[in-house]
Formats: sequence, structure tokens, C-alpha cells
Amino acid sequence: MRRPPPQDWTNFCAQAAVGGLCALAGTPQGRLADDPLLRRLLAALAGQAAAAARARGLAVGGRPLRAALAECRRRPRRVHPWLARLRRKRPTGAGAVLGRLTAARRGASTAEPCAPLAVVAATLRRLEAAR
Repeated sequence: MRRPPPQDWTNFCAQAAVGGLCALAGTPQGRLADDPLLRRLLAALAGQAAAAARARGLAVGGRPLRAALAECRRRPRRVHPWLARLRRKRPTGAGAVLGRLTAARRGASTAEPCAPLAVVAATLRRLEAAR
């Protein structure tokens, strides 16, 4: 049975950013909050995820970056499931999450020259296919 979509998409956007970046960086989530470069990338991903959701008319009530950083600091040693699955050469399931947001972005009235979420989604697809 499918879960109903969230009423507030803030945490969904935050988890998409955290999961995607953890999987690509190959690091536990706490490093995303501690490393300045990874934190900037996390901000870009969370911001684009929220913009994509809003462009589709979805409610993003909070600040996805704040939610993402809180999750990273709350469980700093946690290896995100997408990274754990990549390491075990299993499908991540990231396409289901990132696909919803990149599809939302494609439906927006303005296109971005370099969409970070689309790059993360494409890279994870390639990593999964290479296993």
C-alpha cells in the first residue's frame, strides 16, 4: 500500500538532499554539516528541491536546509540507506524520490542551466547501473 504524500514537503526535500549527497560523497551524514564544501552543496540541493516542489504547487512550509542540517547533526554517524545500498551493489531507491522532484522541476516555468538534483539523480543512476 502506498503512503499518502506528505502535507508539508520540507522533510521530503531535506531527505532528498541528504540522501543524494551522502551517497555521492560516500560519507556519513554528519560530515555534510561539518565540511564547508559539503554544506554548500547540501544547501544547493535542499534549495533546489524546495524550489522544485513549490513550482509543482506542493507545500514546503519550513526550511529544508535547516531540516537537513538538523538531521545530519542529530545522527552524525548514520550512513544513509542510499549509500549503504550502493556499497552493497543494490538499487538505492533514490530514483523514486529524486524523480518526483526533478519531474517537478521540469514542470516549472523557468529552466535552470545546471540543476543539481538532476545531476545527483543521473549520477546515482549510473552508479547503480555500473554495479
